Amino acid sequence: MDLTRIDDRGYARRRLRMGITQNRLKRLLEYNPKTGIFTRAGHRLSVGSLDRGYWRLWVDKKLYYTHRLAWLHMTGKFPFGEIDHVDGNRSNNSWSNLRRATRSQNAANTKKNTNTSGRKGVSWDKQTQKWRAKIQHHYRSVCLGRYDALDKAATAYAEAAKKIFGEYAKL
Repeated sequence: MDLTRIDDRGYARRRLRMGITQNRLKRLLEYNPKTGIFTRAGHRLSVGSLDRGYWRLWVDKKLYYTHRLAWLHMTGKFPFGEIDHVDGNRSNNSWSNLRRATRSQNAANTKKNTNTSGRKGVSWDKQTQKWRAKIQHHYRSVCLGRYDALDKAATAYAEAAKKIFGEYAKL
């Protein structure tokens, strides 16, 4: 059964019944907040598999991403929205490395895309023969200007990213 709810950021969220509670999770699995590793309760062997860098595991015949299970384990509720890995390492599920994020914030905390400059948010514009700085925000690409020097374009991106994304900006 689908439920609709307004989360604490004001977003309407559809959610499915998750099928597992914090109590059930704690009976089946142990979570080490320092290492971010889940183990079967009473066993030393870790469990799970990697999917695009994210750890996931089966619990009660349902597949879960372990960063979301870590959130349930520590807070008692499944997160609405996304969970960001502060250091950008998708397999590092230590509690200090996890934080709630919007889609935009999570995308801001990614490594640079492959481009002609080697710098995040900067590419070479063949038409103007200048470096173009641009940033993605709210599903839109915003041009920050064209520059003669690569460093100036990179600085423009860095300043915009800090202003828009704050602590989530990865430069």
